[in-house]
Amino acid sequence: MSQRAELEDKHTVICLGCNAEWIDPSKKPGQKYAKRCKNCGRTSEQNQRIARRRKLDSEQRGMINALAEFCDTIEDTGGVKKDDKGYHVPVADEDWIDLGEAYMRACDALGRKPVEES
Repeated sequence: MSQRAELEDKHTVICLGCNAEWIDPSKKPGQKYAKRCKNCGRTSEQNQRIARRRKLDSEQRGMINALAEFCDTIEDTGGVKKDDKGYHVPVADEDWIDLGEAYMRACDALGRKPVEES
C-alpha cells in the first residue's frame, strides 16, 4: 500500500446517511464516522445509530430466514396435525409435540398459513 493510500485510509470518514466519504485530517484513531457530515449534517452519534439499526436488520433477516427454513422442513414432511390431546404435532413424527407447536408459532410470526392435515 502506498504512503498516500495509507494516509487516505487513516483519515477517511464516512456518513451512512448520505453515503458520503472524505478525508478528515482531524480524525482520531478508531473513529469511523464524521463528527458532522458536510453534505447532510448527520452527527457521528446519528451514524452510529444507523449502523446499529442496519446490523439489527441484518440479524433479523437471518432469524426470519431460519424460521422460514424450519417451516419449509415441517411442510416438506407433511405439515402438522392435531393429536388426541389437541396439540399440533408433525405428521412425520407425532411424538414430537414441541416441533409442531413451534411450527405453529413460527408460521404466526411469519404471517404464513400453516400446512395442517385434517
